[in-house]
Amino acid sequence: MNVQAMVCIAACLALNGIGRGTTGIRPSPSRRYVTYRGRTTMLIGDSGTQVVPMNGGLDLSAWLETCRREGHSTVHVWAFTGAKPGDWRLGSREPLLPWARMPDGTYDLQRFDDGKDPKRHYWARIRDLCAQARKRGLLVGITVFFGWAKEHGPSPGWPHHPFNVSMGGFATRSADIVQLADPKEIGGEQWNSQWPPRRKAQWLWERFAMKLIGETRPFDNVWFDYRDEWSYLNPEAARAEAFWRRFFTSRGAIWADRTGEGGLRVENPGVPAFGPTPAIKTEGPPYEHEEVRGEVWRQAMSGIHYLLHNDAREPNVASWDPGIARSRGISPSNDLGRRYVGICSRFFNRQVRDLDSLAPSPGIAKGSCRCMAGKADIVALVPAGEAEIVLDVRDYEPVERVRILNPKTGSLTNVKPRRSGATLIVPIGREAQDTVVHVSARRKPLLDHRRGAVAL
Repeated sequence: MNVQAMVCIAACLALNGIGRGTTGIRPSPSRRYVTYRGRTTMLIGDSGTQVVPMNGGLDLSAWLETCRREGHSTVHVWAFTGAKPGDWRLGSREPLLPWARMPDGTYDLQRFDDGKDPKRHYWARIRDLCAQARKRGLLVGITVFFGWAKEHGPSPGWPHHPFNVSMGGFATRSADIVQLADPKEIGGEQWNSQWPPRRKAQWLWERFAMKLIGETRPFDNVWFDYRDEWSYLNPEAARAEAFWRRFFTSRGAIWADRTGEGGLRVENPGVPAFGPTPAIKTEGPPYEHEEVRGEVWRQAMSGIHYLLHNDAREPNVASWDPGIARSRGISPSNDLGRRYVGICSRFFNRQVRDLDSLAPSPGIAKGSCRCMAGKADIVALVPAGEAEIVLDVRDYEPVERVRILNPKTGSLTNVKPRRSGATLIVPIGREAQDTVVHVSARRKPLLDHRRGAVAL
């Protein structure tokens, strides 16, 4: 089916997180996870940052298919950044941005980069990304604002940002494009070249946001998150955060920010794992492959959804551009960090039997391991070198199966535990890396004396 002809999903996201239509994204009943296509899902996946939307030579199909095959539940991108010359990750072509590029390399901010070829036009690429991901059952997160134009400190994206006067824009300071000029929407007004820079910026951002919402509206697998690189941490930024949350959610978009008032929460930094909506780590270190393996499991075992910030070491997401892969001698098949993230996602989303009930339960496991438990599962992350783990299973009967997952290879092995009264002793074998123990068992019904009913 032609993407442009897809039926629009009815959109209505209230502040309690209701998603687009019956198959859209929304918080799960427990508010710890999300529901998509009727299935409870933990968002764990690869983030292509600005590289995926801006590098037209990057093979979208191959990237998405590999993420699907490896078990990722979502992918993620940044809408765009200022196109810094010499950034090899963006490939040999002119980088794709939302606005029309002029022959002299500047941008016409009154025209969007519309076209049909997703390798040559920004908005066609955004549509293609969402459509191909949806076909594979993958969700897509998009970070919006402000193109890496930070309001304080070094601003790597600002010198080549489309709003910069040197690129055909109107602003001389990055601060003028990240703050609001008016608490009310102004995108419906007629453009006025005499406006001060902040009003021009707000008008352009509103038009960009409307375009982004409209282009992704046919797809029920898209969510948005606010802020890049934790750059906007003052009262003015908080007002902007509330403004854009209302702007997106009132138009049916699935929205994540640092508050609990959207459909999801960005965890970077300091947002507790559990609250009114699910929390997500969308970016940031560590980046090295082996460190990523530890990080994704630490986050997931704390109830935090996780996205791999995959543009900071090699091979990274840019290796899906064949020209880059050849010139730098790298291959996406050697991206172990991405593979480790897929193993973690596949476990939680395909092996755990009752994901929505799963929550951190430190009292079940003895020792220094992390533990989660739910109605049908106990999951423990055991530190390297441990010979066994002791679990308190007094509330579970029967214990049906015990398996060990190698988070480095993804292999699952059945093991025979020892039972000693209310405890289950699972042999580990002093592995060289952390090990995951998965116990399939049914939690006993508990009698709620106040209501005279059985609570599961």
